[in-house]
Amino acid sequence: MNYLDKLKNNKNLVSDIDNICNMPMKKEKNIYFLVDGSGSMMVGNVLDKALYSAYVTTRGAQNRHDKKLSVITMLFGCHGTNPIVCTSKTSIGRVQNFFNKVVDKGLGARSFLDREIDAITYMMAVQEPNQDTELVILTDGDLFETDRIQNRLLGLTKLYPNLNINISVISDKTNKYINRCDIKELVQGLEKEGIDVNFQTVDSTTSLIHGIQNLLVLEAKKEPKLDSVQAALAKIKADFNALSQKISKLEKQLNKNTSKKPSAKFGL
Repeated sequence: MNYLDKLKNNKNLVSDIDNICNMPMKKEKNIYFLVDGSGSMMVGNVLDKALYSAYVTTRGAQNRHDKKLSVITMLFGCHGTNPIVCTSKTSIGRVQNFFNKVVDKGLGARSFLDREIDAITYMMAVQEPNQDTELVILTDGDLFETDRIQNRLLGLTKLYPNLNINISVISDKTNKYINRCDIKELVQGLEKEGIDVNFQTVDSTTSLIHGIQNLLVLEAKKEPKLDSVQAALAKIKADFNALSQKISKLEKQLNKNTSKKPSAKFGL
C-alpha cells in the first residue's frame, strides 16, 4: 500500500484540505516544511502525522482560488546529497509522486538539518525579502549538531526579517526522543538571540492542522501587547521621576552652598 492509499482511510482528509483552502488570508504567505526523514521517524506513526500535515497544506494551497499560499516541503535526513523537495506550484500528480517517494526512499539516515536550511536559503532568494514566511520543522526530537542548526537559522532570520520559526515535536507512545535536551537547547539558544520560536509538542494530526491554520492568519510582524507597552511606559516614568528627584536634590545642595559663601570684605 502506498502513501496515498493510506490517506484514503483518513475520514478527515477532505475536510482538512478544504479548511486550508478556505481559510481567510489577508496577505500572501509562504510555508516551508522541513520533515525529518530519519529512521527514528518510522517508529510508530510519527512520520505519517508529519507527512499528513504537509500533504494537506500543499493540496489546500493548490485548491485556493486566491493563490495566496505557497507551500514547499523538504525532507531532511534522507540518503543522497540533495534533499527531496516538493512545491504546491507543481501538478497534483507530482505532489502525489513526491509523497510516495518519501515513504519509499527518503528514510534511514541521521537527522542533519543544516544542509536543508542552506537549500531553503537559496530557494527563498527568489521571493521578496519582506514576504511573510513560516518555517515549520516537523521532527520526533532526535536532531544532531543543533549548534550548527542554530547558526543557520540565525543567519536566515537576518536575511528575512518576516520569517517565523516553528518547531513541532510529534509525540507517540513509542517516541523515546521527545524529551531530548538537544531540541530544547536549540529553542533556548535561538530565544537568547532574540528569536521567537513557536515550539510545541503535538500528538495528533488534528493538532498539527490547527497549528497550520493559525499560521495562515498570523501576521509576521506582531504588534506589541498592551501590557508590555504599559510596563515599558511605567518604567520610563519611574526613571524620569527618579532623575527629576536627583536634579532637585542637586539644585537644593547648590543653593545651600551658595548661601553659605562668605561676603567679600573691602578694606578702608
